[in-house]
Amino acid sequence: MTPILPMESITHGSSPERRRHPRREPPSPAVEVGAPLEDARHLAQRYDRMRREAEAQAIDVSRRQAKLRESTGSAEFIIKLEAAEGKLQELKSNVATLGKEAAAAMASVEGQQQRLTLQRLLAMMLSERRRIEAPSTPATENSMPPPPSYEEVSGVFASEIYDGSTDNVDYFLGEVVNSFKAVTDVELSLSIGDYVVVRKVSSSGWAEGECKGKAGWFPFNYVERRERVLATKVAKVF
Repeated sequence: MTPILPMESITHGSSPERRRHPRREPPSPAVEVGAPLEDARHLAQRYDRMRREAEAQAIDVSRRQAKLRESTGSAEFIIKLEAAEGKLQELKSNVATLGKEAAAAMASVEGQQQRLTLQRLLAMMLSERRRIEAPSTPATENSMPPPPSYEEVSGVFASEIYDGSTDNVDYFLGEVVNSFKAVTDVELSLSIGDYVVVRKVSSSGWAEGECKGKAGWFPFNYVERRERVLATKVAKVF
């Protein structure tokens, strides 16, 4: 898994609106929803670094072994070769162990994501069933229905509210003001100017939402809420 890449700097050719937004740092690790995700990211990065170290060590051992076959090595050279082989075996063992831990952590995060999605779907289904089963209020002949709001016409915001132990937020549309590169499968890559439907915000500073048909987690302070968005922009979200 590739480590987090630094965010691309905003070029001088960007519009004034883009330049007003300073580069922001990702949120700190969380003790609630974001904690397992942050732990999985760290384990994946450690595994990647150790795997590359083991590959480099294997190349070094092969080079030493070839040199020993070509000529009679000294006692000191043989001792160094044995030490390099011992280090290689230790690295291989550590890579195997860390790989299992990273896989287990990622599976835990994915399972949590699936449970949260299921809870949201159940809440939406229950709300829809209550709406259908609720008795309709007869309208008087002289009353006129209020005009639909901009959100109802454009379908920007969702009407359902998900109420969890760590968050309570309406779905809303946000504009990406800082790019974000996903490191794990449960994260969502974002580019400046994208629009994302924010569906969940945790107290850790991470948010969950959907952009361009993909869903995942991203730093909440990388987006800014938008109350009015052109219909052409909204279409790009889905």
